[in-house]
Amino acid sequence: LACKHRGRWQEAIDANLEAIKKRPDLTDARLNLGNLYYQTERFDLAKENYQEVLEKEPDNLAVRILLCEILITQGRVHQCRPECIHILKNLEISPGDSFIDITDLPPLFLRISDALQERGQPALSRKSMAIAHQLKSRNKSEPDLL
Repeated sequence: LACKHRGRWQEAIDANLEAIKKRPDLTDARLNLGNLYYQTERFDLAKENYQEVLEKEPDNLAVRILLCEILITQGRVHQCRPECIHILKNLEISPGDSFIDITDLPPLFLRISDALQERGQPALSRKSMAIAHQLKSRNKSEPDLL
């Protein structure tokens, strides 16, 4: 982590890869590696590492939200739907029968944000709020994206 803070991204990536090589069960190292790839805009590698974290921690909301953010960044908004459903169920919020259209995602991320705030997770709440706003602006500027 110290490498990351000094901007030595590749050194930090290599350190996490080495840790995973020694102990493949290290979820924290896998999460750190995903975050490093995300921050260096290597989204496919970030997504791959986040998905491996979810195999061991399927209810990790932070990772699911980060996956949605990657998908949105890559223009694959429609692929956020399963992640949203999982997040909502984890927060014990029914997605409801109306969750058919991708345009429902912004209000659902607002609901997720509210629920996370109520559960004392302000950082995740802000991230969900940012995704909702990002989706709203995309809906206005790129209606065919959905």
